[in-house]
Amino acid sequence: MQRQGELQVQLVWEKRPDKSTNSTDKLKDDIRTDTNRDSTVDITGLSNSNDKNEWSADSGAIFLPDIGDTNRRCSNALLKGPAVSNEKFDKCNDAFDNSMRSEQFVAPLRTIPMPGLPNDASGRVSIKDPVQRNQAYVDGNSTFSTASLREHLVFGIDGSHAHCPDGWDDPVTITFDVQSCLDSLSDKVILRTHTHLYLVQQIIAVKGNEISEPWLVRFSKNFLTAVTESGLEGELYFFHDRDDIWAQDFMEPDAASLPSPDSPISLQIMICTSQNERVAGKQVFEYHHDTGIGAVQQLGGAREEIKSGGNIETIPAYEFSDTSWPAGRLILGNHGEQEHFMLLFF
Repeated sequence: MQRQGELQVQLVWEKRPDKSTNSTDKLKDDIRTDTNRDSTVDITGLSNSNDKNEWSADSGAIFLPDIGDTNRRCSNALLKGPAVSNEKFDKCNDAFDNSMRSEQFVAPLRTIPMPGLPNDASGRVSIKDPVQRNQAYVDGNSTFSTASLREHLVFGIDGSHAHCPDGWDDPVTITFDVQSCLDSLSDKVILRTHTHLYLVQQIIAVKGNEISEPWLVRFSKNFLTAVTESGLEGELYFFHDRDDIWAQDFMEPDAASLPSPDSPISLQIMICTSQNERVAGKQVFEYHHDTGIGAVQQLGGAREEIKSGGNIETIPAYEFSDTSWPAGRLILGNHGEQEHFMLLFF
């Protein structure tokens, strides 16, 4: 069973010959990723070698919590059976098992070719932290042969959770070890999830019921007209009523993104309310979960208004009047000293 807050990392690999690197007298193992966030992994220069074990708002490799549901594979299945447990909701995402479904959400890693290795050499890619490596997976075998190490290995990494309280705090360290009769070598690189600026992609409201809430139906129609006339390219999505008309209270949107050559690859993250009894929030799993749209929950909050989604808002990275917020901002509403339960999530 996967406990909330633990990280699943999926590593997939292939070997690619690289004739641009010559053998050197001194062996060195070297694993790299997109540390400088220019959407490429440099294995010939040093742009992704320097500071690869440090991370800041402006530098450091990024990977995504791959918690979308490609083509609504598991979300559709949830709707066909009886009432679904919270545990099944948590397992409904692309990265929960070892299948590759949306390769675009996987962050790349590379190893530098080691043509001078002796024939008895072997290598291993691992996650040594006990929390980070829970359910870690390497396609095929986590130990690589001399022939593979002499060539250029290509990996990918994704995570199965967004940031969760009482668990891992986003960063993950990938270690590359090589053993041979000549030496024991080790190298590592750090990645973590991160939020970037993204454009409006979707506007959300509750549709309403023609009989019991005709006023809400009128509002929804007028809202649709206003969105269309505003020129916003984002589509309007309507949740079902379920006796809860306050979309801003039973869910909260967030996002994560990954650099790419053309534009950032973004993943929407829909956060279900922490209020256990507020079942309308489950719709983010049942109906909204899709390719590129993740869903996550952190339950445990009582049905108190302070814990509603409307009391916590996320803003993507932006700049204003010579001040920048590269990680975005979080806006909270408190009741005296009582804080929002979801604050732990962020």
